Amino acid sequence: ENYFLVNELGLVGIINKVNDTYSECSTILDANNLSIKIGESYGTISKYQENYLVTEDFSNRDDVKLNDIVYSSELGTVKEKIKIGTVKKIDNNSIAKKIYIEPFVDFNNISYLYVIGE
Repeated sequence: ENYFLVNELGLVGIINKVNDTYSECSTILDANNLSIKIGESYGTISKYQENYLVTEDFSNRDDVKLNDIVYSSELGTVKEKIKIGTVKKIDNNSIAKKIYIEPFVDFNNISYLYVIGE
């Protein structure tokens, strides 16, 4: 555990369990509570919806704009700053922003993966 999967485009997934002959992993599309950083603000990805990773815990005071690059946050499981995607849509309500992130990784076309971690 504490290993993650990347390719040349960015973060692909996280290894959940390691055995003698195989490992179990999940992609960031299945991630629940993946810590992220946009600019100087932190949050978590809560779900994958309509081809976007979605976060709903950024305040309206957080400075997040369209096309900002989203990185993994060192506060979570992934201790490295790895590209995840870009902000493509922002819905504001009275207190929070719902942010839609388009992943850099094309999950329909993955050729090589690299395992990185402790």
